[in-house]
Amino acid sequence: MSLYEKVLGCLYGVGVGDALGMPTEFLTPEQIKALYGEVRTFHKTPEWHPLRDLPAGSMTDDTEQTLVVAQVIIEKPNFKAPDIAQGLLKWAEHLDLSSLDHMGPSTNYALRRLREGADPYQTGLRGNTNGAAMRIAPVGCIHAGKPEDVLDDVIETCAPTHLTDVAIAGAAAVACGIAEALKPDATLEGVLDAMFLGAEEGTHRAKEVIALATEGRVPWQVMAAQINPSLVDRMHWALDVVTKAKGSPAERRDVLARAVGTGAFMIETIPFVVGVLIIAEGDPFEAIVLSANAGGDTDSLAAISGAIAGALRGAAAIPAQLVQQFEQVNGVSFAPIAAALVERVKS
Repeated sequence: MSLYEKVLGCLYGVGVGDALGMPTEFLTPEQIKALYGEVRTFHKTPEWHPLRDLPAGSMTDDTEQTLVVAQVIIEKPNFKAPDIAQGLLKWAEHLDLSSLDHMGPSTNYALRRLREGADPYQTGLRGNTNGAAMRIAPVGCIHAGKPEDVLDDVIETCAPTHLTDVAIAGAAAVACGIAEALKPDATLEGVLDAMFLGAEEGTHRAKEVIALATEGRVPWQVMAAQINPSLVDRMHWALDVVTKAKGSPAERRDVLARAVGTGAFMIETIPFVVGVLIIAEGDPFEAIVLSANAGGDTDSLAAISGAIAGALRGAAAIPAQLVQQFEQVNGVSFAPIAAALVERVKS
């Protein structure tokens, strides 16, 4: 596979994962089974769902913010946090920030402060949710084959909305995993090793950056979001859970979900993604399906796992019919974006 095919697979994984998990977002596993059986294609949401007006195959903020980050990276090779902040503000220009229907709580809080003119290195101190990881894929793509180089760009991308140790660790894990997956001879084992390294290094770097941003005194208003368990330890826990779990892939997924959680907090999301990648044996579509049927924050779980596995296995590993439907429904083409990101790698 060419680098272009792998980058395109990564972006397909984000979009198809997001759209497949959209109708099941924050449903329970029992509700998903009752409504859909098993989700393996695009569906509309239930009529009572906040996203009920979206057509089947629609993307949500996961893909939309990924495209924002990609555009900033393409237009500004030396981008910084203020550039990401401006991109997100432009994206949210017509969104009602009194509602959480179209974005997560960390991004919502940060954007409200950014609209007021706050410093983008101060607005993310409450962000311990998974929004930083769901949009980080383009950063991994521009560091193809060099996971050790992602951290500076991860921090600049995260800072405006998710400046916490756990959020930066989670985003670094995903970006490092994608960068490793884009190697021509990448393996799932190597990708997982890179994710662990990214989480560990990301935790240390985040603490340094936060200390500088707060002059060593985190404001009490955001202190709760700054107190988090070790993401690396939780990732090891997920490995242990899936190694011991028995049964079908879906049954093992359910064991994993009950143990580590499927909510919107980064401390749940990344361990779940690690476990799902192992259960799916690195297959992007199976990782997406397992995530979309897990209950909880299904669109983000599927988008993140799809991005990593899509980078590993390439565009051809994701059903072409779903990709075509996704691009038609959303009026987007990933091909020129992938090509531009590949040019960034070569430049």
